[in-house]
Amino acid sequence: MIEEFETILQSKPLTLVAFYTDWFELCKKQSPIVEDIADELGEMIKVITIDVEKFPQLARYYSIQAVPTIILFKKAEMQFKKAGIMSKPQILSIIFQHKEQI
Repeated sequence: MIEEFETILQSKPLTLVAFYTDWFELCKKQSPIVEDIADELGEMIKVITIDVEKFPQLARYYSIQAVPTIILFKKAEMQFKKAGIMSKPQILSIIFQHKEQI
């Protein structure tokens, strides 16, 4: 599973991964923000959501201690990781900061 996921991470220069659970209130607030970013940025970045209850092995591998957690990867290398809800401007700022380095 980890190898398959890392292959997916290699498919775009930047990949935003949002770890969440369906039942946690903060995840319910973060989810539309992540979806909006995916819609707005389109093909520029790959956006993936991972339910930690369905994929606990990925959560353990990336040391997810709390949800929601956002991780930004550049060619499968972790560039940024933050637990807790983030605003759209905060996430976009991180994305564009790393996009400049591509």
